[in-house]
Amino acid sequence: MDSLPCSARQWKKLCEVHLPTSPASFEAHSRWKECHGAIDTDAASVTDPTDEASSADLASKQSSVDRGSSVAEFALVIVVLMLLFLSLVQICLWAYSRTLLTSAAVETAHSAGLAGSHVSNVTGAVGASLGGGITGATRDTLRCNISNDGLMARVECTMQAPGIVGVLDGLMPEISVTGHSALEIPG
Repeated sequence: MDSLPCSARQWKKLCEVHLPTSPASFEAHSRWKECHGAIDTDAASVTDPTDEASSADLASKQSSVDRGSSVAEFALVIVVLMLLFLSLVQICLWAYSRTLLTSAAVETAHSAGLAGSHVSNVTGAVGASLGGGITGATRDTLRCNISNDGLMARVECTMQAPGIVGVLDGLMPEISVTGHSALEIPG
């Protein structure tokens, strides 16, 4: 087989070095077909130690190129994943703040509904019920009104939604809640 103008080892080496569309590989392919007609699987499986060394060099060059593209792909994917994660955290923060504000409005409505009590500063009472936790950054946007229809005390509050960081305050829709409590009739 080695007496022929081209061998399986030479063809394999040409395939590894040249792109299939290059003129050199076309020429080598035509020579191979002239010599052998088709690839002989037994001859193609024969390897030469020097061919393995050049294959290892080629593989290392190819893997370094792949590593660079993998890093770029990872950077693009991690940005999207972080945006999704931070969006989810922002929505959870909005829902938690709404729950806190609803509880504070109900607590203030309950205090206003007690016999003999008079809540003069509703916004201050709701703000005190909120405490200094997560909603502290947007507490200055808190607005509350109280109404009394004879049977029920009603506290309506609105507040800007807090953000994960101060720059994102107000990004989500404004939080509007209502707290109700029955009025205590003095007896």
